[in-house]
Amino acid sequence: MPGVKYVFHEEGIGLRELLASDEAPFSLGVVSEDPVQAFAVAEELMRRLTEDQFIEDLQIDRVIGTPNLVVRLDAEEVIRSGLSPERVARELRNRISGVEATTFDEVDQRIDIAVRIARDQRRDMAAALNAPIKLASGETVPIRSFIQLSEERPLRELTRRNQQRMVMITSDLQGGSMDEAWQHVGTVLSGMNLPPGVRIVESGERREMLQSFRDLAWAMLLAVLLVYMILAAQFESFVDPLLIASVLPIGVAGALLAVTVTGGSINVLSMIGMVAMLGIAVNDAIIKIDTMRRLRGQGMEGPQAILTASRLRLRPILMTSATTILAMIPMAIGIGSGEQLQRPLALTIIGGLFLTTLLTLYYTPLLYQIAHRIRRPES
Repeated sequence: MPGVKYVFHEEGIGLRELLASDEAPFSLGVVSEDPVQAFAVAEELMRRLTEDQFIEDLQIDRVIGTPNLVVRLDAEEVIRSGLSPERVARELRNRISGVEATTFDEVDQRIDIAVRIARDQRRDMAAALNAPIKLASGETVPIRSFIQLSEERPLRELTRRNQQRMVMITSDLQGGSMDEAWQHVGTVLSGMNLPPGVRIVESGERREMLQSFRDLAWAMLLAVLLVYMILAAQFESFVDPLLIASVLPIGVAGALLAVTVTGGSINVLSMIGMVAMLGIAVNDAIIKIDTMRRLRGQGMEGPQAILTASRLRLRPILMTSATTILAMIPMAIGIGSGEQLQRPLALTIIGGLFLTTLLTLYYTPLLYQIAHRIRRPES
């Protein structure tokens, strides 16, 4: 049918489905104690974000209701004229809503009969306010003489975050990543002059993603500390565990390089893969340094122990690393359903382990020689 668009997608659980929250993919909050001011800033921001090619279906919280006419009595003028505020309010109400005069009773129902001004006058606020009211002196004046009329937009509902009022802007993403959308938002915000007391906060999946990154960063730090503590207790040394842990930055660099070359991005699963890779990457350094320590403990000279350990452990290091990397290749290719979950995890492990394996063969013996001040024998 003309004008109808349809989309087919492969059924399965992807990265977005696994990590998505109940909120919209793109969610932004305008925080201010004045909801009217926050709503005005949100409307201006929404108008500018409509030009973003990565954002569609923008919606804003309707915290402000429909316009209402608010009637306020001038109490001093009412009292000065010898009237009471209750009488003036009752007169205005009777002219618009009417006053029940009598009832008409039938066999099975009761009908109230009200008296009020004509419909055309009742629907015209100016005409209703021009209706006369009798003063105590006997003269009549328009009822508008005692009334201040204004138009206001009342609050419908308020969203709060940390006990602060907030107006939410939500939308879906199309044709780009969340980082690209937020980069455009940062450009738009830099060109806006926000009123005092108004600030912009990230929400939705963006907030969940940043929170996950912070949690995984702490997990990575804890993993490094635990690895160091276990190695320090095993080797009964503070220097050798540092030499082993020195391969960790190389592993991180290899993982980032693999993600960049393959056109991926750093997400929660790639961070999980990086944490797992850190535990695997130290194995080669542990094997080599442990062999060097054992040979030196048997009385072998330092340079000879380094060369012998490197030769003895070359094949085991290459075999263990190769089997791990080859086992990850099918996941990195992303065959079948769930490739959004498998590829980032596998790519970080492959990239980090590949680089650490290559450099550990030369990097670890060199650091061990420098740290223990082992000199080469003079020829």
